[in-house]
Amino acid sequence: MLCAKTKHQLAKTTEELSQYKQLMNAIDSNVARIDFTPQGYVLNANNQFLETMGYGFNEVISKHHKMFCEPSYSSSHAYRTFWQQLAEGKSQHERFKRIRSNGDIIWLEATYFPVKNEKGEVVFITKIASDVTDEVTALEQQAAINTAINKSMATIEFLPDGVITWANDNFLNTVGYSLSDITGKHHKLFCEQSFYDENPSFWRELGKGEFKTGRFKRVSKHGQPVWLEASYNPIFDSNGRVVKVIKFASDITERVLKAQQTTEAAEIAYSTSQQTAMIVKDGKASIDVSVETSNEILTKSQQTDAIIEQLQEQAISIEDIVKTINALAEQTNLLALNAAIEAARAGEHGRGFAVVADEVRNLATRTTQATSEISGVMQRSSEVSEAISLSIDDIQEMAKRGKEQIEKVKAIMDEIDEGATNVVNAVSHLS
Repeated sequence: MLCAKTKHQLAKTTEELSQYKQLMNAIDSNVARIDFTPQGYVLNANNQFLETMGYGFNEVISKHHKMFCEPSYSSSHAYRTFWQQLAEGKSQHERFKRIRSNGDIIWLEATYFPVKNEKGEVVFITKIASDVTDEVTALEQQAAINTAINKSMATIEFLPDGVITWANDNFLNTVGYSLSDITGKHHKLFCEQSFYDENPSFWRELGKGEFKTGRFKRVSKHGQPVWLEASYNPIFDSNGRVVKVIKFASDITERVLKAQQTTEAAEIAYSTSQQTAMIVKDGKASIDVSVETSNEILTKSQQTDAIIEQLQEQAISIEDIVKTINALAEQTNLLALNAAIEAARAGEHGRGFAVVADEVRNLATRTTQATSEISGVMQRSSEVSEAISLSIDDIQEMAKRGKEQIEKVKAIMDEIDEGATNVVNAVSHLS
């Protein structure tokens, strides 16, 4: 009976051993495994581990675990503590940074678990591991990207309904709040009421997974306008459900305010340019009238000059006539004198003739006086005409110079008008 019981136990043990071997074979076929002494020396390693690390079996057997570690770590207090805890029977599980045979860094998701004997003593340590280098590299790259984003952009996170959960320093500095001021508050904290009046479905659409991008006007803690170039990005879980919304933003307040100032300046410039153009047009009209007036003055002065020349010519003719009359008067006076002499000789018979001779002599005398006065008047008239002629010459010269100056001013006003028109056109495009 004892023999039968022993055989039964032996069969059971054999079966358990077979199952254990099958388990180990399954593990070795799919998982990298290596065994160490409690002091850290390699006892065994399967092909999965050797291929993962790039070594042959003989290259690792009896070597210390530190061959897989960076020297700075294997010589540290943390490394000594690591093996001390394993020797005490405390398992270790985490992601470990190790070195392959070619010097490349490899990341292993691994568990070191001590194997104890019946007395509870650690007899060896088994490590099973998987290569997570690609995952770690991706996470490191994502972390680097996140770090770069956090350094360069304002970032804030919300629940799908718009409640704030977190924000980086760039965002907090932009709006003037601390993290404790805004955590648990709604996005409305940063908005004017008009934004939600115009966008009543903003968070409902984000909750459905719709992205939002654009230029947004927000309000700082101190009530100042803040302009953000931003995107609201829904984040989905494995079931396609929106679990949060991340907003990435750049502060463009200064740029927007400058653009607004430029627009206002352009509007003022446009208005001023239009006024200038109108003033120039009015000025041109006045100058055109001045040119016409100047031409009329010049024409009339030339006509007046011609009339004065005619008057001077007529005055000369009158002087000639006066000279003729004067000569006739002298002859008449001489004849009257002769007649008086003859009348005196005739005595009583020539008395009537003497009276006539006296009258003729008086007429000749008056004629001489009149012609003398006419000559004086004509002389003065000639002097006046000559003075007027000289003045008209001066007027004509001044009129010509004035016309030339006005024409120059007109040309300048034409250039100003063209320039003002160009400014109006250019500014109209700006505004």
